[in-house]
Amino acid sequence: MMVLVSDGRANVGMGGKIKDELMEISERTKQLGVHTIVIDTEVVDSSFMEMRLGYCREIAEMTGGKYYPISGLSSEALYSIVDEEQKLLLEANT
Repeated sequence: MMVLVSDGRANVGMGGKIKDELMEISERTKQLGVHTIVIDTEVVDSSFMEMRLGYCREIAEMTGGKYYPISGLSSEALYSIVDEEQKLLLEANT
């Protein structure tokens, strides 16, 4: 299981277009069967930067994973999400 906590923005790309790289890695992750939970930390709260990229939602969709925006998530809620997903994985593999 992979828990990805990200704003979906690349710090350093691998040389190509960032979105293409994200989608390629997401597809590989799905092919490997990695259960994915994406916690989206992208927050747009200034007039300077009003555009949301939405890459985290796309990553979750491409991996077949679950998507959660960080807004409104407490640490307890995050723990509960991960705990519940682990239980579901264990049940599916037994």
